Amino acid sequence: MRDRARILAAALAIAVAGITACGPADHVPQRRDSVVANADAVAPTTATQSFESDTLVDGYAEIDSTRLDSLRVEMARLEQELERAPAQEQPRLLLELGRVKRLYIAPADGAHADYARRRADEYIYDEIGGRFVYRGKHLRDLIERFPSHPLADDAAWQLTLLPPAGECEGFVICYVESRWRMVRDFLGAYPASPYAPRALDRAIAAFDDNLRPLADLSRSSEFYDARDLPPLLAEFDSVTTGLPKPLRERAAAYSSGLRRRLTRR
Repeated sequence: MRDRARILAAALAIAVAGITACGPADHVPQRRDSVVANADAVAPTTATQSFESDTLVDGYAEIDSTRLDSLRVEMARLEQELERAPAQEQPRLLLELGRVKRLYIAPADGAHADYARRRADEYIYDEIGGRFVYRGKHLRDLIERFPSHPLADDAAWQLTLLPPAGECEGFVICYVESRWRMVRDFLGAYPASPYAPRALDRAIAAFDDNLRPLADLSRSSEFYDARDLPPLLAEFDSVTTGLPKPLRERAAAYSSGLRRRLTRR
């Protein structure tokens, strides 16, 4: 409980610095204790709301250099604190650091690009977007070093929010697969997490948003190969079978509907 309270305090500090996330809101579900649940009842500033809501960052949005400067200050503070922190404090700091670094999307040139290049184990260059994006090093460190810690699923959820890299060039199944796999491992590893309902929402949306416009899933077209959908559906079924009953039943109902569309002649 104290860890979550300190994370909230850090988020408020970031808000004061004027840090905002961009992209559609992907709200955090109610947590397992009253600290974050009570915080949700407070009317936060826009910046706090963006950070605490764990938004999916738009990797192609215009880069705000002032915002990046503020993120650099916060990252340096957290890194210094992590270096001297006792083991029991490290999970919280790794989570905070990973969350802030996730928001740091650096342009291709300049001082911020140099910062990312010097940290090749943390950032990769996305040629499509023309910028550097974080790949989750500190979040994975938390999960690997403290797998049973209460914040492990928080770190795993943050991994699902990393900016995607690459381009599908119009191929429907590629879009389905890339979005589904952002949450696949999370659902398999943390089926009872309070984030699981939100992860299932995103999993279903990965299929639905891209397949709904197609009138006949049984027929291939220039940008859709009907043979590629059954393996993804089998993967979806395999993962969601391990979810709690209400989520499992919802996933099964959705999958059944897709299979009926797939076999329609």
